[in-house]
Amino acid sequence: MTTVSDVLVARSPRRTRGSDVVVALGLIAAELVLGWFTYDIARSVADHVRPLRLVQWFFLILPFLPLALVVTLHAIRPRRALTAGITALAAGVVTIAHYELIRWIFTHHPDTSHRVVDTLGYAAEMIVATLAALAWGLSRRHGHAWPLGLLVAAGGAWLTLWTHWTSRLGWAHFDSPLDVSGIRRAELLHSVELMVPVVAACVVCWLIDVAEIRRTANPEIGPSA
Repeated sequence: MTTVSDVLVARSPRRTRGSDVVVALGLIAAELVLGWFTYDIARSVADHVRPLRLVQWFFLILPFLPLALVVTLHAIRPRRALTAGITALAAGVVTIAHYELIRWIFTHHPDTSHRVVDTLGYAAEMIVATLAALAWGLSRRHGHAWPLGLLVAAGGAWLTLWTHWTSRLGWAHFDSPLDVSGIRRAELLHSVELMVPVVAACVVCWLIDVAEIRRTANPEIGPSA
């Protein structure tokens, strides 16, 4: 005899597969490799693109291209793929917009308070981290409560800027533009800096999603269980 819980389990979304973890780890690895070679890629692009501004934009949006590709191809539903991909690219667009805004401020209003500039930086980094985590959530999550985990992305980005922990690592410092190895290390560390809040948020969103799916599949389990 089929029980109500059997029906709910049958209708509930499939659980995370091992391949999902492999894809996530592959994306992290790809971002780290990309971070190491970002300087080299930017130099190659600069040799073929005359407007320097376009090279700078490409440099800024580059970390979000693998994310956009993965969330589009690995979405749980086709209709989510486009939305997730656009959201990932939107994080890169926000990065470019922030860069252009700061450039405009220093060009036309050089006496602007550093507090204003810092506030804009905090806002931009928090939005970027949230959009990146949102892109993964739109692509992979099933329930309705998981967006609460996006607060971890915003909070993690804020904490990263507030602590300036990357500036305390001498491993990534370089003294000359000719120190290519130092620049690569700095770019790699910057990739880690961007990813940590996003990865943390994605894990929290996943945990929330799993808990929600279990409650849906087992309605007899109360909040105290």
